[in-house]
Amino acid sequence: MKRNIGIDYIYRFLSSFDITAAIWVLFFAYKGMTLIEIGLLESIYHSCNLIFEIPTGAMADLLGRKKMIILSRLAAMISSIVLLVSQSFVGFAIGFILSAFSGNLNSGSEEALVYDSFISINQTEEYLPFNSRLNVLIEVAQALAVFIGGLLAEVSFELSYLIAILMA
Repeated sequence: MKRNIGIDYIYRFLSSFDITAAIWVLFFAYKGMTLIEIGLLESIYHSCNLIFEIPTGAMADLLGRKKMIILSRLAAMISSIVLLVSQSFVGFAIGFILSAFSGNLNSGSEEALVYDSFISINQTEEYLPFNSRLNVLIEVAQALAVFIGGLLAEVSFELSYLIAILMA
């Protein structure tokens, strides 16, 4: 169980390293979406986030946290593939629905798995310091991802999404 704690640092860095986070609006514009369509896509994403939150929590309780984390990464990979190959609003909407589903599959599962690991080794008092360090690591990953994503977008939007697929 102690291994889960160390692995979580790596997992959260990689899962937070989303190089498409800063360029997706430009990517959709590049693919021909209007600003209204881009706004609708974001609305679809946030609506699905709201809708999926409770069912995915129940799934984690029934199927297990590790399985939900793995499904989350699989959904993130499929989402990036769909977004990369899509040429229409409907395709992008499906990609964003999968992206929201991915986030919800992970939401709470990873934190609960790590907390359960702290409980199993009788070190629950170490969870808050661990979580503080983890949050710093997440911020660093996101900052680096925005910078690198911006640089890659200058070269190729497609390359950015290919790397996102590999990271997932």
